[in-house]
Amino acid sequence: MRTLQIVGRKKSGKTSLIVRLLPLLRDRGLRVGTVKHSSHPHPLDRPGSDSMQHREAGSEATLVITAAAVALHFPVPEDPGPLIERFLGDLDLVLIEGWKERPGTKIEVVPADRKGHPREPVHAGLLAVVSSPGLRERVDGGFLWDEVDRVADVIWEWYRR
Repeated sequence: MRTLQIVGRKKSGKTSLIVRLLPLLRDRGLRVGTVKHSSHPHPLDRPGSDSMQHREAGSEATLVITAAAVALHFPVPEDPGPLIERFLGDLDLVLIEGWKERPGTKIEVVPADRKGHPREPVHAGLLAVVSSPGLRERVDGGFLWDEVDRVADVIWEWYRR
C-alpha cells in the first residue's frame, strides 16, 4: 500500500480533487481508499445515539454496523499513523486529505491570491501542484484544475515506481 497526501489551504479544492481523481485511478485498476484528516476535534457521532452512549459509558471501542456502512469509534492514539496500514493496508493506494504535518509524498492544491493569481506552494518536494478551481493560471510546472487526467497520469507513474 502506498499513501499520497492531498494538501492545501482550507477551501482550496482538496476534497474536490480527490473526488475527481478516484474514478481515474480506479479505471487504472487501483484499489483506492481515502483518509480525511482534521486537526480540529469534532464528534463523529450524534449526541444521544446508542453508539455514543456506549462510548460515554466506557466502551474502549464501538463498532457500528448498519445496512449501509460500518464505523469503528475509539479514542485517537498518540500516533494515529499506523491506523492507515492497520485498516487500509490491503488497498493499493490511500489518498489522505490534509495531515500536512505527516511525512510523505504530497500534491498541493493552491488557491488564488488577492490579485487572482495562484499562490506559491507552501510545501517543498511535491509530486504535483494543482491550481484551485476557477484559476486560469498555473504555478510553474503545475497543473490547471481542468488537467486532472494529467494529474492522474503523474500519480500512476509515481505509483508504479
